[in-house]
Amino acid sequence: MTASTLGYDVAHRIELDVGKSIIEKAPTKGEGLERLQEMKDYVREVVAAQYAAERATNGVIGRAVIDRISREAIQQAFEVFEEGGGL
Repeated sequence: MTASTLGYDVAHRIELDVGKSIIEKAPTKGEGLERLQEMKDYVREVVAAQYAAERATNGVIGRAVIDRISREAIQQAFEVFEEGGGL
């Protein structure tokens, strides 16, 4: 699995899990969609950075590492976006 595929997958999971809530809590639908897109972009960047760091350190990216990167990216996104009032 590539970093971009993993980033897309994690971003899509977040959209499915909390996308509707983000859009509904925003002052306007447009702002909600923008906030959701910001969150998805952030997750893709986090995943890409963690994936690259792991690959540079270990060379091989196994299933356990992919699961950890996914979990950590989701956790970081929720921490960042909850502070900003997006969730």
